[in-house]
Amino acid sequence: PVERALADLLAAYRRLLGRARLADAAQAFHAVAEALEAGRLTAPQLVVLDRLPALDPAMQRLAAALQVAGAQVHEIEPSSRRAEHRPPLAEAVQALAARRPSGSAAPPPVLVVRAASEARLVAAAARWARAVSADRTAGTCAIAIPDDPRWVEVCVETLERHEIPFALEASLPLVQAPPVRALLALLGAIESGLARTAVVDALASPYLAWTGGLDAALVDRLAREAGIARGEGASGWRARLEAYAMRLRSAIERARRGGDEVRVQRLARRARQLEALQAPLLAALERLERFAARLEAERDPATALRALSSLCDAFGLAREARAGTDPYELARDGSALDAVGEVVAQLERAFAATGRLPADFAAWVAALRGALAASRYRVLAHGGADSARRVRVLGLREARGLAFGALALLGLGPGALGAEPPPGGLLAPSAQQRLGVPDAAALEREAATQLAELLGAAAGPVLLGFVASPDLEPADGVPFEAAPEIAQLLEHLPAGRIPVVRAGPEGRGIEPPGPPTVWQRLVAIGRTPAALSPETFGALRAAGGPPPQRLAGALEAALWRAGHFGPALGPYEGQLGAVSRERLARALAERILSPSVIGRHLRCPFRAFVADHLGLAPAVDPEEDRIARTVGELVHRVLERFYGVERPPQPGEAAGVWLERVRPVLRAILAEECARLEASDDPFLRAELARVGRGLGGEPERGPLAAFLHAEAHRGSGFEVAAREQPFGFELPLPDGDARLRVRGVIDRIDRRPRDGAFVVYDYKTGRARPRRSDLLEGLDAQLPLYLLAAERLLGGRGRGGPLAAAWYHLGRPWEPEPLVAVLDPERADGPRLGAQRVDRRGLCSLDALVHAVPRALAHLVAALRAGRLHPGALDPERMGCRHCEARRVCRLDARRLEQARAADEQAV
Repeated sequence: PVERALADLLAAYRRLLGRARLADAAQAFHAVAEALEAGRLTAPQLVVLDRLPALDPAMQRLAAALQVAGAQVHEIEPSSRRAEHRPPLAEAVQALAARRPSGSAAPPPVLVVRAASEARLVAAAARWARAVSADRTAGTCAIAIPDDPRWVEVCVETLERHEIPFALEASLPLVQAPPVRALLALLGAIESGLARTAVVDALASPYLAWTGGLDAALVDRLAREAGIARGEGASGWRARLEAYAMRLRSAIERARRGGDEVRVQRLARRARQLEALQAPLLAALERLERFAARLEAERDPATALRALSSLCDAFGLAREARAGTDPYELARDGSALDAVGEVVAQLERAFAATGRLPADFAAWVAALRGALAASRYRVLAHGGADSARRVRVLGLREARGLAFGALALLGLGPGALGAEPPPGGLLAPSAQQRLGVPDAAALEREAATQLAELLGAAAGPVLLGFVASPDLEPADGVPFEAAPEIAQLLEHLPAGRIPVVRAGPEGRGIEPPGPPTVWQRLVAIGRTPAALSPETFGALRAAGGPPPQRLAGALEAALWRAGHFGPALGPYEGQLGAVSRERLARALAERILSPSVIGRHLRCPFRAFVADHLGLAPAVDPEEDRIARTVGELVHRVLERFYGVERPPQPGEAAGVWLERVRPVLRAILAEECARLEASDDPFLRAELARVGRGLGGEPERGPLAAFLHAEAHRGSGFEVAAREQPFGFELPLPDGDARLRVRGVIDRIDRRPRDGAFVVYDYKTGRARPRRSDLLEGLDAQLPLYLLAAERLLGGRGRGGPLAAAWYHLGRPWEPEPLVAVLDPERADGPRLGAQRVDRRGLCSLDALVHAVPRALAHLVAALRAGRLHPGALDPERMGCRHCEARRVCRLDARRLEQARAADEQAV
C-alpha cells in the first residue's frame, strides 16, 4: 500500500508538471510550510524533495519548516535525478535474450506477438499463460495491460471464455467509468440549456433511470418533429411540444375529413406517443433546471454537494439501482461511485477551506469535471477456482517494481507507458526547461526506463504484445504506429533470437509473419484524426496501400489517442473538442454542400463525419463501382437528350401512337451514347448496357428505359419539360438568423403545367434502394425539398407558377415504373391525381409541412456541426445502413443498443 500511494503521488506530480500548474504547486508548498510552522501539522520522519528551480523559494521554506519540526529532509538536485542514471533499455533486452537455453527445444522465453485487435491479443496471451501456468515451478504468471477500460473488459471476458483462473486489479481514470460518463452526460444536458441532442444522449445512457422509462430514440424523433434543437430550457420544450400536439390534432381532423383512415391511424398513434411521454419528460427536465438553480443559489458547500447526491439518486445513479446486473459490473460501478463520493468530499473540504464557491452552474460543472479527470478508481475481478495457477492481471504502471515468474506486457504503444508529451503551445521550450517541465525526449527516456524495469520484473518467459492490423503491418517487427520506446526496444532485439509472430483469428494459433508490404516505409498515421485527410488517403492508395475499409482498426486507435477529444467524451460519442470544432466550423463556412452530402449528415452525422471530413469513403469493388457509376451517368445523359427532341404525351394523344413514335428515337440516342463510351471488353458492363436498353426494340421484357417510356405514355400528364439536368446554387438562410447553408446541385428534370405554370420536380433513381416518404418530414432527407427551393428560384415564386409536387422516378426498378410522388400541394393538384397518374396519398408530405420541417432540420444540422456534435443517428440500424457502414468499428451505436436490450431483458425477467 505504501508503494502504491507513492506511485499515485508521483503520477499526480507528473500530471501537475505536464499542465504547467506550478503556481498551484508553490501555493500548496507554502500552505504546508505555514501549517508546520504553526504546529497544526505533524511532520513525517523522512521527506524527499525533488528540487525544481521555479519552486525554489517555496521548497526552501518547506524544507526549513520540516527540519524545525524534526523531519529528516533529503533533497534531490535537478542534475542528479534518478532518470539520468537508470539502466538503458539495451541492457534489459540483452539480459532477456541471454535467458534462452542454447539448443533447447522449449519455447523461447521472449515472444513478440502482434494482433489485429485487443481481443485477439488477449486470447493469444491467454493461451500463452495457460502453457506457462502448467509449469508449477514457473512462479506467478502476470498479464500487464494499459490503463484503459476497454482492455479491462476484454481481459475479463477473454480469460473467462478460455477458462483461465485470474485475479484482476486495475487502476483506471475515473472520468471513463460508465456511471461517471452518465453523470457527465446529465450535467452536460443541463449545461447546454436542455438542447435536444444533449438530452437524448443522457436518455440513451443505460445508467440513468428516467421516470416513465423514456425511450431516447422516440424522444429524439418527436422532439425533432416539434422543432426542438437548441437549448431553450424546459419552458421551450413545453411550448414546442404543446404546439406540435395541436398540429397533430389538426392534421388528424383534415385526414379524417379526407377519408384517409391509414393516415388518421398513423397520426393518432404519434399523438398517443407524444401524450404518454410529455408529462414524465417535462417533469424530469424541470427537475434538472431546479437542481441547477439550487446549485447556483446555495452558498454552503455541504448543502450544495448534497444536492448533487440527491440528483444522482433521483436518476438512478446509486449503487442500489444497478442491483441484479453482472457481479463484476456491479463491483466495478460500485468502486467508481465510491471514488466519486471521495471526489465530492474533497471538493467540499476545498470549498470550505477557501470560503469560495463557483459563481454559476458552468463553473460548478467545470470544477467537478476537473476533479474527476484527475482521479482514478480501482477495478477488481476474479475468475476460476484454482488459486495456485491463477494469472494476475494488473496495469502496466502498477507492475513496476514487482517480481513475477512470467510476464505478458500487452498493448504496448504510444502513451501506454506514460510517454505522451505534455500539451504544446502553453510554454516556449526555454521556459519549459527553466520550469523543469519534461520535454518529449525526456518522456521517451522515462518510458524506455519503465519498459526496461518491466522487462526485468520477470524471472522467466516474457510476452510482448502489440495491436496492429495485419494488413498494415510493416516488416522487420516494427508495429504499426509504434511508440518511440517500442521502436527502440525492437531495434535491440537480436535478429533470429526472439521471434516476431502474429496472432491468428481470436488468438487460435500463432501464424508466421507475412512478406514485407508497401507499408514498411510508410509513416504511421498521426495521433489526431486531422491527419486522415483526403490528400493523405489518395497518396496512400496511389502507393499501393490497402483500401479504406482496412483502415478501420487504425482509425479506431488514432481516434482514441487523439488529445483534442477531451477526457470524458470521445469518438464513440461523436463529440469533437475545441481544435477540431473550429476546423469543422471553418470548413462548413467555406464549403458548398450537395443535397446528397446534406442528407448523409441528417441521417447519421457520425458516418458523414468519417466519410466526408476524415476522407474515409466507403470502399467498394472498383469494377462494381465503375459499372454502376457508368450506367447511372449514361441513363441521365440519354434522358436529357431525349426530352431535348421530344415532348411528353399531350392530352388526347394515344399512348400506343406516342410509344411507336418515340421508341426508335430513344433507341438511337442510347446507341450513340454507348458508342461514346470507352471501348471495353468487360462482360459485366456489356450485360448492364444490354439490360438498360432491353424492350426498346419491341421485346416483351422491359428494361429501365422501356419501362420509363411505358410509364410516361400511360401517365398522360399534360405537362411540358421545362428543364433537364438543371444546375443550381444558392445560400439558404436558416431559422436561427445568422446561419446560412451554401448548397449546390443538379435537378434531373422539371415539368411545368401550361395552364397555370405549376411545376413538378423529378429525381431519377437508377439504384435499387427505395426512398421513404417519412424521411422527408422527419428531417432525414433534404434532397427533394432543396430541389423544390432551387426550382422556385429558377422558375418563379410561390404565386402563380409555384411548386406543385416532387417525386422520385425509379428507373432501377422496372417493375415499379411510375414515379413515387413524395410531396404534393393539395390545393393545386387535380384531386388524387397528378395528370393521369393516381397518387397514393398514404404518407404523402404536404408542401406547407415540408417548408416548415426542412429548415428546422437544416438549422439543427448546422448548430450540431458548429458545436462539434457528430453522434451516431437515432434511427434503427437498418435505416441508417449500419450493416454496410465503413465506420461501424468506431461507432458506439451497436454497444448502446445491446446495452439497452440487455437492460430491458433483465427488467422483464
